[in-house]
Amino acid sequence: MISENKSYDKFKMFLSINNIKQKELAEKLGRSQSFINNVLNGRGAKFTIEDVKMIRCIFEIKISEYL
Repeated sequence: MISENKSYDKFKMFLSINNIKQKELAEKLGRSQSFINNVLNGRGAKFTIEDVKMIRCIFEIKISEYL
């Protein structure tokens, strides 16, 4: 079984390649930067369905490839 933290590695790489900071992602989602950091680093927090839908729309990506 893949750890949840592993599942965000591709999305973290996407953010890095596109020079998108966690702070920017947090602002776009209306979340705190610490929430985003906790999600991306597997510290218990999780994106909601609404977060995922917003990520898909904002960045025009296929969620199945990144999350």
